[in-house]
Amino acid sequence: PCIVSVYYQNLINFSFFFTSMIKSIPALSWFFLFAFAFNGLLAISILIFKNKTLRVANSLLALNLLAISLSAFTVSMVESGLILQVPHYYRLPSPIVYAMFPAVYLYVKLILTDRNHLEKKEYLHFLPALVHLIEMTPFYLSSTEVKLQFIQMAMSQRINLYAASEGWLPAYVHNIIRGFLAILYAVAMWKLIRKTVQRNHVILLSYRTVIKWLKAFTLINASLGIALVVCLIVIAIPADIRSFILHAVLSIGVLVPNFYLFFRPEILY
Repeated sequence: PCIVSVYYQNLINFSFFFTSMIKSIPALSWFFLFAFAFNGLLAISILIFKNKTLRVANSLLALNLLAISLSAFTVSMVESGLILQVPHYYRLPSPIVYAMFPAVYLYVKLILTDRNHLEKKEYLHFLPALVHLIEMTPFYLSSTEVKLQFIQMAMSQRINLYAASEGWLPAYVHNIIRGFLAILYAVAMWKLIRKTVQRNHVILLSYRTVIKWLKAFTLINASLGIALVVCLIVIAIPADIRSFILHAVLSIGVLVPNFYLFFRPEILY
């Protein structure tokens, strides 16, 4: 019992130290998120205007990068207070975020099957995004005063930035749904990649580069989903720690794919 008591006390002390350390970090993460998001917009521009091959697949990849970049912009604007100057931007990217995980799944599917078009039934993957757009329309049409109230509520506590209510559903729910969607689509993507690798034992060197990129991108999207689900469901974790984890994973989700693409011009261009 004494050993357990000491271990438990040390665990509490470490948790207190970690929480205090996070609180002491200067609130400059918004600056880095803004810079990373801007870098994402550059990669999107190259995919759309410079890359002439597989236009549909590249558009789906650009949609995924756009959603994560706009999410980073939203976080940086709320943390810096700039959102108070442009309240109508608040929650504007929400439907696009619903579309990002189906988009990356379909991107992987088109690349692996060497197709440059979507079948009609595959557009059904974007139905949740369309429903959410309809759900959010009354908020988009609301007055500036109403939007400022929502923004001030989000700014009152850092975790509320990810957990504020959207549309018809209560707080947390939409981002939890997005998290589960990210995990489910990541599992489907990983199965597609494994099946392709097993079916093609002799893969060209350039194709191996693509496979590595698809695996890395799958893991990044899975990490986003896991972070959302864990940090919004396990409320026993202190809010500062959950906010720190979400910020860190969001930063990685914006930074890593963009720099990976820039260092792999054969994929980006």
